[in-house]
Formats: sequence, structure tokens, C-alpha cells
Amino acid sequence: MKKSILVTLLATFCVLGYQAGLVPAAAAGGATIAPLDSAWDSTTPLATPLGKVIYNVPNNRNKMNLTYILQGGAANASYNVGFDISGLCSLASFPEDPPSTFGGVARTHCGTWTRCGLTNTAGVYQVGTLRTDEFGDGDLHINLLDLPSDTYEVVFWVALGVGSTNPVGSTACFGDAASYETVTIP
Repeated sequence: MKKSILVTLLATFCVLGYQAGLVPAAAAGGATIAPLDSAWDSTTPLATPLGKVIYNVPNNRNKMNLTYILQGGAANASYNVGFDISGLCSLASFPEDPPSTFGGVARTHCGTWTRCGLTNTAGVYQVGTLRTDEFGDGDLHINLLDLPSDTYEVVFWVALGVGSTNPVGSTACFGDAASYETVTIP
């Protein structure tokens, strides 16, 4: 009887302690967790859930912390990670809006595309390479500094292969700007 009570208490403490350590810390820091789902151009299905992107603007400053977490990807693979900022972006306004650099990251593409039956115009930013382990899991943390003050509509994505911008996982469909994450930089 004593052993089963101890096991139950330990199991309860571990589960509650784990959740208490993750959830309140994210809420207290003002972080937002955006799930990664299958992306608009994906021909390489991943496990569900694919992972998540955790982002925040700490202390209402002009910087943003990003953490990409991928689960169930290809084993021992490299994924290009980045984000798109929705907005007026055409060759006529290039390199004006959205910004040609964002937190020190150069915009790699600017244009209008139709995905998911909707058309959107955006700037594309590649921020790094995430490497997975033998289980297809991996993470990457990025700090973007000196961001221009504004409110941005952003979709975060992961693409299989270094330099690839054909996502296998994203936080919204590229064409559906209404479902993008709203990020405000004060």
C-alpha cells in the first residue's frame, strides 16, 4: 500500500511539476505558442503534431525571441527555418515594405503567391538551420534584435533542406493572411 501511494504521489508530482514548469513560464514571459501543421507546399508529410514555434517580445522591447521545435521530422536532417511577413511587397516597392531586413535577417524573397485558394503578398526571411536527431526531433533558438516598431502579420515555417523555402510545416497557410500570427513590436 505504501509503495503504491508513493508511486502515485511521485507520478502526480512529475506530471504537474513538468506542466507547471512549462505553462506558467511561457505565460509569465508573455510568450505565444503557435503549433506547426502541414504546410501549403508540403509533399513530405510529417508526424502530427509537427511541433511548434514559441515567440515573444520580451519586456515590450524592439526584439523578438523565437524557438522552433520540430517533432517527428526526418531523422538526422537539416531544416531551413524562417517566417513570412504579410504586407505590400512588390517589385515596384521593393525593398520598402515589409522591411528588407528584420532583426538583422535579410529578406530573401518578395512577391505575391496563391496558396490554399487565397492570394497574399509577403516578404520571406530565412533565419537559420534546425538539425534533427535520430528521432527526427530538433529545436533552434533565435534572437532578433533592433526590430522596427510596427504590427506585423507573420507565418512561421520549417522547410526540409538547407536553403529550401518550400515548407513542410507552418503556423498558417501562406495565402490565409487572416490566420497569421500578429506580432507587435513597440
